Amino acid sequence: MFSMVKIYDHTPNGLFKSYNCAIAGGTLPAIRKGRNVPQNPMEKQENFMTSKINIREAGKTDIPILAQHNQALANETENIELNTETILSGVSKALDREDCHYFVAEFNGEVAGQIMITYEWSDWRNGVMWWIQSVYVRPEYRNKGVFRALFTHIEQLARNRADVKALRLYVMQDNQSGKNTYKALGMRDSRYIIYEKKDLD
Repeated sequence: MFSMVKIYDHTPNGLFKSYNCAIAGGTLPAIRKGRNVPQNPMEKQENFMTSKINIREAGKTDIPILAQHNQALANETENIELNTETILSGVSKALDREDCHYFVAEFNGEVAGQIMITYEWSDWRNGVMWWIQSVYVRPEYRNKGVFRALFTHIEQLARNRADVKALRLYVMQDNQSGKNTYKALGMRDSRYIIYEKKDLD
C-alpha cells in the first residue's frame, strides 16, 4: 500500500540523500536468481509488501550495490556482461552529476531495488523531461510492489517541481512485461523510436 511507503521531501540542496552501506572492493558478487522468482527485472503489480518500503536517494556508499544491480540488469535484459571497473566508475560519476539521481528501495534494511533519473531539456515545453533509467528489482523482491513504490516516489517528486513536464523511459521492444507494468502506472507509448550511433570514441 502506498501509505506504507516512506517518501522523503525535498531538502534545500534538492533531493534527500542518506547513506547506509560501506564501499566494498574487488569483484562484485552475482545476483542470485533463486527459485520460483520471475527473471524479468521489471515486475507485475498484483501484490504489495506488508512491511514498510523506504525510498531514499542513493549516495557514494551505495556504488557497489548499484553497479551490481546494473550488471544483473544488463545480463537479464540484453545478455550483456558489463565490465566491473567501467560500471563502478560510471555509477560514481552519475552520482556526481547535478542532472542525475539514483534512488533505492529498502525493505527491512536491505536494498531491494533501484531507479535512476536523468534530465533532458525541452525547448518546446520550456522545462525538463525526467528520463527513468537503470530500473532493477532483485528477484526475491519482485511481485511485491517495489517498482511501484520507486515510480510513485519519482512521480511525486516531479509533481512538486513546476519545471518537470513529463516522465519518460525506453523499453526493449520485446519486453511485454515491462510495457504492461508501465501502462498500469499511467504511462503511454509516446510513438517515438530511439536511434543511436555507437563507437564515437
